[in-house]
Amino acid sequence: MSLLQVENLTKRFGGLVAVNEISFGAEAGEILAIIGPNGAGKTTILNMLSGLLPVSGGHIYLAGRDITRDLPAARCHLGLGRAFQVVQPFPEMTVAENVSVGALFGTAQTSQQQAEALTEEVLELTQLAHLRDTPAESLTLMQEKRLEIARALATRPKILLLDEVMAGLRPAESRQAVTLIETIRRSGVTVIFIEHVMPVVRDLADRVVVVDYGTKIAEGSYYDVTRNPQVIEAYLGSSDDEDPAEDSVEDLAENPDDAARDAEPDADARTNSTDTNSVDTNSVDTNSADNDDSSSREPSRHTSPGQEDVR
Repeated sequence: MSLLQVENLTKRFGGLVAVNEISFGAEAGEILAIIGPNGAGKTTILNMLSGLLPVSGGHIYLAGRDITRDLPAARCHLGLGRAFQVVQPFPEMTVAENVSVGALFGTAQTSQQQAEALTEEVLELTQLAHLRDTPAESLTLMQEKRLEIARALATRPKILLLDEVMAGLRPAESRQAVTLIETIRRSGVTVIFIEHVMPVVRDLADRVVVVDYGTKIAEGSYYDVTRNPQVIEAYLGSSDDEDPAEDSVEDLAENPDDAARDAEPDADARTNSTDTNSVDTNSVDTNSADNDDSSSREPSRHTSPGQEDVR
């Protein structure tokens, strides 16, 4: 059995089937991408994997153990970490203090001394050591993204779930994030991530799962799924033979036109933007579809995979 095995995973919100009997697995040391149009059910899948949403059917196995009904804290203790698209650090705490929260509470019976050592290790891994005493409220967006990942890594996960960590980043920053994820994999952590930026998917993913209307429509290598007619029709929106990720992440980082197009929004715009990709853990409404589900899909069937929208 795979390190993570998902069998017939289903989520219903009343009469709406947001995720419909999806099955896939993730092997130890693998990077697995989940892609699909807006409203396909991608974040709902991650929310069920991490325990933020209860499942309506199916099973989730972690290292052979059925965790389908386990609470989020129990899953974290078993080795399932999660980083969200919209970061929410403790703003008045330092970078090191934020990471230590994950170190102290991510694994049962962790001593203060163990937590401090783990915090330093994770700060070095994520290249945040020089900012250890900086308040989180003073960080740039890229630094906040690193902190979100660092806090999740401090829980000592076997599998790290990442929800559009590239969202809002400039191309050069996306390249840095790709390098960080590759480093995390080399440290022995399996990564499952949602992403719309196709150069990132191509450069990172060992395998890709494609979801549309809550149903898995394809699974395989990047090159296999991007040539699948059903994926082209549902998501890529092109029938030619060109690679939807025409440039690598490195190319994007050095392309001034792309840099201008993908420039980071100003702080006010980011503050006022709606977070449609995360779930408030204090107010999960299990009776209505979240924003990742089919009810929120816009009239157009196609989402440009290179754009940094929230789905």
